[in-house]
This record gives sequence, structure tokens and C-alpha cells, in this order.
Amino acid sequence: MGGMMQRSASSKNEFENLLMRYAKNGLAVQVGRDVPLLRQVRNAKFISHDQLFDLMRFGGWERSRDSFNWRLRRLVKAGYLGVCEDFFGADSAVYRITRDGIHLLEHHGEFSTVLQSKSFNTISRAPYQKDYDAIVEVWVGGNTARFALEYERTLKSARHYERIRDALDRERQITCILYLSSGIEVLVHLLHEFQSVATNVAFANAKEFGQSLLETRVLTPGNLAGMPFRELLQ
Repeated sequence: MGGMMQRSASSKNEFENLLMRYAKNGLAVQVGRDVPLLRQVRNAKFISHDQLFDLMRFGGWERSRDSFNWRLRRLVKAGYLGVCEDFFGADSAVYRITRDGIHLLEHHGEFSTVLQSKSFNTISRAPYQKDYDAIVEVWVGGNTARFALEYERTLKSARHYERIRDALDRERQITCILYLSSGIEVLVHLLHEFQSVATNVAFANAKEFGQSLLETRVLTPGNLAGMPFRELLQ
């Protein structure tokens, strides 16, 4: 029975990988080249053909102009990149990432980190109440969702967690904070320390999150049974 279940799970994973490989218009996604290119376009918001080639060449992902042009045509045809028709002032075509392109990056663990919150707090008139490790933006359904990401490797003092609880209770800029822990002992302790926080705080194991991303089962003080992180963001 166990062997059959393992073979079934393996077959399912192979099938899902096959779907991703030939997801649109027969496109075989080349993780080492396609993903870095999509990442550059996402981070730039809008970028010209020539600028994108320079970034890919300087980053060591692309050497041949012909290969780069072929790659761009594939990604545009598959719907992962869009051409900005009414973009004036550029000497070459200007590209933007599409929603499908964002989904493809998320599938490969490439979330959009909007800004390190410490930098944001330095320049903002409405700063976050805490210098989070990162502020992350993802697509959930047809909308974008933003959450703060924290990684707790070791346990801290009671006074430290008291200060964080006070900060989270005052937080109005972010509606969800995800704490990733290095292990179950740290996770359980975090649940105990933040059980009274009014802000939406969720907890998960860092290793599991790296594997499952938005499908990771997270715990909250009000739901110890857990739920997929994607549902919490909706």
C-alpha cells in the first residue's frame, strides 16, 4: 500500500512538472535563462529591449543577441511578457511582465520583494512599526496581496518579544505578518508569545515554506489546526 501511495505521489509530481514544462503554446521553461529574464522585467516594471539585453549579459545569463531575441519572442508569445505599445521615448521595444509571468516566477519561488522595510521606514512619512526582514507582494487569485516576512532562527528574551508585541499591535500598514521558524521548538514558542496580538500573525517552518510557498500550512493563534497560507491572504 505504501509503495503504491509513493508511486502515485511521484506520478502526480511528474505530471505537474510536465504541465509546467509545456504549460502554454508548447513552451519548455528553461529555469536557468527564462526565470532570470522574467525576474529582471518584474523588478524593472518597464524595460526596453536593449536595456534588458545589457542586464542579462552583465549578469552572465546571456551572451548571444540572437539567443536573447529568440527567448524574448518565446516568452511574449506564451503570454509571460507583454509589449507596451504606447511607450514613447525608447529606442527599442519596451516590455512588462504579465500576470502569467508573475505566476510562473512564484511557482519557482521568485516572490516580489517590494522593499526592505528598514529602507522604507527611513524615507516614509507613515513607516511600519517594525523593521521587518522583507515586505513581499504576491498574486492571490486575481488580486495582489502584501505581507511582512520575518525569520526567527533562535529564541529571544521575554523583553524582546514584549517590544515586538507592542509594535505589532500598533501596526496599520501591513495586515498580515508571516513568521518563519528554524524548527518546531521555535515555532511553538512564537505561537505562545504572540497569541494576544491583534494583527494577523501566522507561523510556519522555513523549510516547509521553501518547498510549498503559498500552499504552506500555517498556524495562527486562532487556528492551531492550520490552513494554507494562500487562504489566509485572501
